[in-house]
Amino acid sequence: NTPPVMAVATPDAFFQQLQALSPDPITKQRDPEKIKAFFKAHPESKAFNEWKASYVPTNSFATERYHSINAFYLHNAHGEKQAVRFEAVPDDNYKELVELDQTSADALQQQLAEQLKNQPVKFDLMFTLAHSSDDENNPTIPWPTTRKTINAGTLVITDWRPQDEGKCGAQNFDPLVLPAGMSATADPILRARGAAYAQSYRRRATETLLDGQSTNQ
Repeated sequence: NTPPVMAVATPDAFFQQLQALSPDPITKQRDPEKIKAFFKAHPESKAFNEWKASYVPTNSFATERYHSINAFYLHNAHGEKQAVRFEAVPDDNYKELVELDQTSADALQQQLAEQLKNQPVKFDLMFTLAHSSDDENNPTIPWPTTRKTINAGTLVITDWRPQDEGKCGAQNFDPLVLPAGMSATADPILRARGAAYAQSYRRRATETLLDGQSTNQ
């Protein structure tokens, strides 16, 4: 996720947000008044809207920051836990980025493919440790920048696959399936993501099955 926080803190409010942002089925345009009314009714979106107003996209997937938004718990051998948020911070040692073809609708994906021919794309995996005063269950509230951070390692991307035919379409991503030493917080948004992604997977699988049946007929 490029934003560090969400606009809302509950699945129901997120559904309302999606409805407000949905284009009119006839005009295919979003309704500015509907969007304005939604955000007015949800003052918790203040931090998100401030980020959105100041956000300037970079010219490459390789130079963006990506945020977990939701917090997770890390556990040690003594049974203690620490709430963290994490982000992928781009490596700043690129000698030269491949030029972006701004005439292509798939420019960023194409650029990444060319970039990987020259060198791997790397990110530092940075954990931000919550203070006892931070609410790890509310993804709309940014944590102070003074919080302690830990470099937990390096993410290295060496290859890519076209998304339309990629193997990820046959996989179900569940953010609640976590490695030993890590667990989910009670964040309602985080807790709802697993079910939402499972439904997405089921629909993709159904479409693939139906496409296969029509091809064989």
